[in-house]
Amino acid sequence: MFGSDSQAAYNITGVAILFCLAMVVALSWLPPREDVPLSEIITALIGIIGAALGYLWGRRAS
Repeated sequence: MFGSDSQAAYNITGVAILFCLAMVVALSWLPPREDVPLSEIITALIGIIGAALGYLWGRRAS
């Protein structure tokens, strides 16, 4: 499903990045609400994207 064993980690990371980006775009279109801190959720998703990119680029350099 995710390709060969040597490429699976990269493909899974790429899918996770695309999912998080889609969530950031979807959440940014929602109107602000007091009971749901959208800015904190978006900040967490951006942090996940940064960590995934760091894993991806760090893994390729090794």
